[in-house]
Amino acid sequence: MNTRVWRGLGLAAVVLAGGYAVQGGVIALPDRDSLGEWVVRTGPLFLPALVSLAAGFTAVGGPRQAVAALFGFVFGPLAGTLLSTSAALCGAILVFVVARHCARMHLSPPGPRSRALVASMRARPMLSVLTIRLLPVGSNLLTNWAAGAIGVPLRSFVIGSGLGYLPQMLIFALIGSGMAMTDLLQLWLAVALMVVATVLGSLLLRRGGHNECSVKS
Repeated sequence: MNTRVWRGLGLAAVVLAGGYAVQGGVIALPDRDSLGEWVVRTGPLFLPALVSLAAGFTAVGGPRQAVAALFGFVFGPLAGTLLSTSAALCGAILVFVVARHCARMHLSPPGPRSRALVASMRARPMLSVLTIRLLPVGSNLLTNWAAGAIGVPLRSFVIGSGLGYLPQMLIFALIGSGMAMTDLLQLWLAVALMVVATVLGSLLLRRGGHNECSVKS
């Protein structure tokens, strides 16, 4: 079993430990109903402002998984998944556009792993971005920047990122929602989905000839 799968399993173990800590009262979380009422009272501009803030957070390298968990906690798994995915995708596109205009990369970057990542993105842009997004660890910011700098087509980047983001955003929105309700069944479902997504991403990485790539998001 390769390193990526072990990292995914380690993250799953942390999630379950957190769930048991919440259910056992070791970690106290705010009441979700009270948070929902506060969101309603803040007015119609709150939601766009929150999504914009989350997009900026992920654009500068903040973990999108944390955004998904927060949105899942406040809005529930379905709305949390859709809102956090939209935020992460907006942040990714922002970095992609900036890199495309400011950091064109015509030469091969230093280091075998970076060269392998660039080569795979140039050869199979949509599949490469999709595969990288499925894996639960690594640098989202670096992937966005590299894709823009080497001239990956915007359509391929957006489709690959959107589809690749969805499984993890659903997983962490389920985690956030499960923490809010201290629902261990929901947490176990999230862990199972995390393991499946990690294994699938690793298989796609191997099958697509990306074995040397270690930059993931």
